[in-house]
Amino acid sequence: MATVMARAVRLYRPQCAPLLVQRGSQRLPRLLLRTSARIPPPASMTELLVKPVLFCSALTVGSFGVAAWVRAGTEVDRIRGRFFQRMHQGSNSLSQWWASIPTAKRVVGCFAASYITVFALWKVPRLHRFMMRHFMHHPYEGHLSQYVGCHFSHMTLMHLGFNTMALWSFGVPMVERLGTEQFLAFSVGAGMCASLASQLHSVAVGNRIPGLGASGVIMGLVGAFALTHPDAVIYVPFLPFIQGPAVAAFGLLMAVDIAGIAMGWRVLGHAAHLGGQLFGAAYVLGGHSLLFSKPLHVFANLRLNG
Repeated sequence: MATVMARAVRLYRPQCAPLLVQRGSQRLPRLLLRTSARIPPPASMTELLVKPVLFCSALTVGSFGVAAWVRAGTEVDRIRGRFFQRMHQGSNSLSQWWASIPTAKRVVGCFAASYITVFALWKVPRLHRFMMRHFMHHPYEGHLSQYVGCHFSHMTLMHLGFNTMALWSFGVPMVERLGTEQFLAFSVGAGMCASLASQLHSVAVGNRIPGLGASGVIMGLVGAFALTHPDAVIYVPFLPFIQGPAVAAFGLLMAVDIAGIAMGWRVLGHAAHLGGQLFGAAYVLGGHSLLFSKPLHVFANLRLNG
């Protein structure tokens, strides 16, 4: 999850706001001027820390529980069968086209479509307040919906393009490896760890700058991909002559984000990036057994004996 670019960061300083409002289309909504750095903090640390920890933990564990339950049974397959049967009755060509797309590309394509949809909603002036409330993480506002919505949200075309390209590059092979249900739960877990890391860091340093973007989830995918495909070669976008093994690239990304946190860089959401990276690495190194494999075994036995 990237913090809103350098230009947006300056917008949150009142003395710079009048100048930036007059610039081009790559700007935050004007109503941010009335909310920047003047949002009163919640009355207690419960709103700042306890509720986010409980919410992110419950959503992560619950997502893996649902994923394990779905994988263990056949109910979803029956539902999908009826769904595609209805699609077949209504539009034979559409159902055939959808079925012809590999599952991994369908899953990642749906994520990309959600990013594009939310990006388009940001362009509707009447929705700015709603989008700010639910699709941008404000550390001191305490709206739990922001911890989820911010991961689908991008305000600039460049931010959207880079994250969508990275999602496709790392998401497709990870869907193929994990399967749809586990991949969806993994994405929730990586996003929640990224949001929580950003929240804890913001409270610790008193940072009120909001953030958004799918980078936290993508960094989780990068971490998982690097540890499951350590020898895969990763290229820098538009600079194909810069390349290296995935595990080395992952280590470099972590080093940059740790340095960014230590030095107080605020152009990117380094804490969110690091949270996603740590979740991805921890999941591959053993977390999958606790969060998915063991529940899957329990639910499979329940279904077989039920």
